[in-house]
Amino acid sequence: MKNGGLEVIKSNSFPVKKEEAGELEHKNSIELHEKIIEYFPSENPNPILRIKKNGKVLYANRAACFLLEHWGIKEGEELPQSLRHGIRRILAQKKPENLEINIENATYALKLYPHSEDEYIDIYGFDISYRVLAEEKFRSQHERLEKLVELRTLEYIEANEKLAQEVTERKKIEKILRNNLQFLETLLDSIPSPVFKRDLNENYVNCNESFARQIMGLSKEMVIGGSYSEFQKRVPKELAEIYYKHDRELIEKGGSHYYETRVICADGVSRDFLFHKATYEDISGEVAGIVGVMLDITPRKEAEKYFRKGEERYRIAAEQTGQLVYDYEVESKQIDWAGAIPQLTGYSPEEFRQVDLESWIEHVHPEDREKAWKIHEKCMKHGGKYLGEYRFRRKDGSYFHVEDSGVYIQIDLSQVYRIVGVIKDITERKLAQEILERSEERFRITAEQTGQLFYDYNIKNNHSSWAGAIEELTGYSCEEFQGFTPKVWAQHVHPEDREKAVKAHEECIKNGGKYSEEYRFRRKDGSYICVEDGGVYLQADNRDICRVLGVIKDITDRKLAHAELVKSESRYRLIAEKTKMLLYYENFTDGKIDWAGAIPQITGYSYEEFQKVRVNEWMNLIHPEDLQRIRSAHEYCLQRGGDFHQNYRLRRKDGSYFYVEDEGVCLKDEKGRVYLAAGVIKDITEKRSAQEKLLESEERFRIAAEQTGQIVFEHDHGGNIIKWAGAIRDVTGYTAEEFNKFDNVSWANHIHPEDREKALGELRTFQEKENKFRIEYRFRKKDGSYIHVEDSGVYQRNEDGSIRKSFGVMKDITGIKLASEKLKESEARYRSFMKNFRGIAFQMGLDFTPILVDGNIEETTGYRRGDFIFGKADWYQIVHPKDREQLFENRERLVNDPLLLIEHEYRIRHRDGKLRWVREIIQNVSDPTGKKRILQGTAYDISKQKEAEESLAKVEEIRKKEIHHRIKNNLQVISSLLELQAEKFNDIEVLEAFRESQNRVATMAIIHEELYRSKNNETLDFSAYLQKLTADLFHSYTVRKGDVNMQLDIEETFLGMDTAIPLGIIINELISNSLKHAFPSGRKGEVCIKLCRTEENSENKSISKIINNIDDKSSVDKNIQYTLVVSDNGLGFPENIDFRNTSSLGLQLVNILVEQLEGTIELEICSGTKFKIWFKETCQSSEKVSSIKGEIQ
Repeated sequence: MKNGGLEVIKSNSFPVKKEEAGELEHKNSIELHEKIIEYFPSENPNPILRIKKNGKVLYANRAACFLLEHWGIKEGEELPQSLRHGIRRILAQKKPENLEINIENATYALKLYPHSEDEYIDIYGFDISYRVLAEEKFRSQHERLEKLVELRTLEYIEANEKLAQEVTERKKIEKILRNNLQFLETLLDSIPSPVFKRDLNENYVNCNESFARQIMGLSKEMVIGGSYSEFQKRVPKELAEIYYKHDRELIEKGGSHYYETRVICADGVSRDFLFHKATYEDISGEVAGIVGVMLDITPRKEAEKYFRKGEERYRIAAEQTGQLVYDYEVESKQIDWAGAIPQLTGYSPEEFRQVDLESWIEHVHPEDREKAWKIHEKCMKHGGKYLGEYRFRRKDGSYFHVEDSGVYIQIDLSQVYRIVGVIKDITERKLAQEILERSEERFRITAEQTGQLFYDYNIKNNHSSWAGAIEELTGYSCEEFQGFTPKVWAQHVHPEDREKAVKAHEECIKNGGKYSEEYRFRRKDGSYICVEDGGVYLQADNRDICRVLGVIKDITDRKLAHAELVKSESRYRLIAEKTKMLLYYENFTDGKIDWAGAIPQITGYSYEEFQKVRVNEWMNLIHPEDLQRIRSAHEYCLQRGGDFHQNYRLRRKDGSYFYVEDEGVCLKDEKGRVYLAAGVIKDITEKRSAQEKLLESEERFRIAAEQTGQIVFEHDHGGNIIKWAGAIRDVTGYTAEEFNKFDNVSWANHIHPEDREKALGELRTFQEKENKFRIEYRFRKKDGSYIHVEDSGVYQRNEDGSIRKSFGVMKDITGIKLASEKLKESEARYRSFMKNFRGIAFQMGLDFTPILVDGNIEETTGYRRGDFIFGKADWYQIVHPKDREQLFENRERLVNDPLLLIEHEYRIRHRDGKLRWVREIIQNVSDPTGKKRILQGTAYDISKQKEAEESLAKVEEIRKKEIHHRIKNNLQVISSLLELQAEKFNDIEVLEAFRESQNRVATMAIIHEELYRSKNNETLDFSAYLQKLTADLFHSYTVRKGDVNMQLDIEETFLGMDTAIPLGIIINELISNSLKHAFPSGRKGEVCIKLCRTEENSENKSISKIINNIDDKSSVDKNIQYTLVVSDNGLGFPENIDFRNTSSLGLQLVNILVEQLEGTIELEICSGTKFKIWFKETCQSSEKVSSIKGEIQ
């Protein structure tokens, strides 16, 4: 086995040396394959199949029948679709694959070996269940494992015996063997166990690949023809000679031979093998050689070694569990005794080891001796398990009842070589049975008196005996009910409960023991009652179930009560979940615990996981230090019933512990037996933590008193003794020894004369009416100076109300008093400041409820301070409706962002009806306690400032228009001067240069003219501007009507002056070039201009969403990318001219201005000329465009 599957090695067919062996050798080869086909695969205990590419089963041996049944097919039918897909994949990949499948309780390893040329695969399967279950079986019962190992060995021996018999007996027709020769050769090589064939000269005639590679470490061709002496080197020398003799005897006598030995394999590892050898004959019937199979039994040997170790552990366990273990070797007649020998027999271990088989039978009670011997005598012949009971004599002559059980182990199918067994004391069980029988009669009478139905069923003779309150429970007379057999009883069980009730009894018939079941039973009148059926299945001496004793009682009333309890329970479950409690119900009948409540919140387990928790699992969750206490309390409650109340630590799923309070009650049934426990588990971790913190706080307070400059005192009023502690020297200047001499009189004399009478009077009032006191006075220090002190504490009173003790603290509050005086001065300065403050200061809650409003309120708003504080006026109502929404948004932003500060401006309506502008600065601050967050800010009247700003804006607008007007006029003057100057020249090129310059000047002049006429001085409607510019250019170049057309595809676009002027000059130059060069006389065409927005720059997409906290406007310009395309369908741009490096002034200007715009330009030469320019424009212009559109509309 390899990697959980079967390793298959494909090889060529068996080589047949016809020239050397002739007809005889050929027949021998056929005979070998005949034996192989008999055993592999026909009688092979492992499944072997051959599957065609389409999934059809071509062949399956008998051992493969269970696989076909598992797949639901027969030989000749196709496999399920999922397997057919895997077969096609394996044939395509031409690689073997392993597969493990589970069928019922067994695990099988399948090896799928492809034959791609013939389009089929071979499947070889092996049962590996024992390997998977080996570890579990070793742990559970070493005795069973030993037998299993022995039985496995016997199974292999038996299988190999059948192999030898089949190899020597069965023959196949030569024609069939020749037809299957290739299949057999492949099959033989695929077998993982080494197989070989030798002739009488000890030479290897044939072998499979496993023998050649695994054992010899050679190729198959090199092994065939080799000598047996090579193999002998791999076996211990002393054993090799013995096996050689056995082989010679086998050749002489025929038959088969088994033996085990260690062999050094080709990889240098020594392994244990079981050899199965048999002779084969030639055509004449004479022995021609030996054929053998080697089975690797190394895992079994390891298991036996492990078992021997386990056997010793079991001996120790037997001593601890009070049992007697024996191991009897039949051949030597020696018994090895172990276990609790002194406790059971009274003999010492040395004495009891002298007991042999005869001595043992003499210790059996004479009345039981024959019965005990017959059990062993039967197993001595046939092997197997045995179980018996008898009385055994101790050393002191007394007898005790024992149960003797064990197994007879056979070395082959007929010979027992070992007996292993256990003897245990069952005296108490026997006494219990006798007591039970004596109490049966008493129980019958009791059943009649208690309204119960008693039955006694003898399984062997199928006879039932009924007694008790038959007529009261069933309505039948005693005579009628005596005829009730188990079948009739089952018919009277409610159909819905019948299967459950019958199944409970069937389980006990198999396994014995007690049973308890509830079901509905039909009375004679057809009505049903709820009954509880409980009893016990008794065993005979041979451990067979022979008798059933039971009681049926009416529990209808209890069921009705239980139904009501379930309703109440449901309501209580809901309450438990809501109150974070854990609710449990433990049913002692079936051992189940029903959990409910806040399970995940308290334990960390899911509801489904916690439902699996039983008593043992629950105990494992309790802290080890609390476990014994809780277990004792739990057991006490189970015995006596009643309430259960304990605190302990419980482990959560994450491993942490928390304190719980467990309160519950154990309920009893009519017989006084506890049948149900119900309770509530509460998490009291916080409560425990609070108690611990309180104790820690008290200790810290004592230490803090000393460290924080306080004096702690304890005054015993009965003895008039005062104990002083704490920072005595720091507060009073006295030493601790000096101050501890102070009594009531000394303390009172140190109070300032002006404060003494008041302080003593307040103290007397507290003593008469209160349990606490607090007074303030001035106290004289040792140096004669006075300090302010606060004296506070509590009284401890007697039962009659008189004061027994008082505990208190004196602390120096001189600093606090000075701070209070300074605070009063600060408040006076604050009132003076607010009186002269020209703005409004305010505080409000996060729900915008006013807390404080102060300052110049009436002058700013016309309302008084109290109007806003008491709700007569609402600040938000006086805010201008158009500004109100923005104000609310800013308030919400402050609530959501504690670190935000906002400065904004808005309009309010004064009480006199006039609008006023205010600037507000507001932020989050903590309230005086430092625990809550509030909004705090100031508001100033900026109406006069706003009026001044509006006046300045109007002056600025007039100034800008005047500038644009003057620039436009100056450009027109320049254009006129150029035109006058051009009249002095006749040279066409010079005139053309003047005209181009005029066009450039006109391009800029048009922009300033448009800005002058526009209401906005910053941005230009570029689409309107282009229409005018192109019209002037066509007019300037006197293009013939109809020859060249202008196509404008322009979005409505507004650009700033810094972008519009260079862009206009670029368009001017490109259109001028087209009109001058693209369309010679007589050529028609068109010039196209396309301007569109492309996309927002991705770098600024996220930045554009940032909001300035003060202006509430964009603080970052968003760049918008545009595409400008100027094209014509004229002659095209000359290929020998680089437009980026040319002497043309126009194209130089184009490149310079594109660079100024931080844009890019490309030239496309197709059917004409096309310039593409990409440039960016800030979004500020776009925002201003929106305001311009609004004004135009």
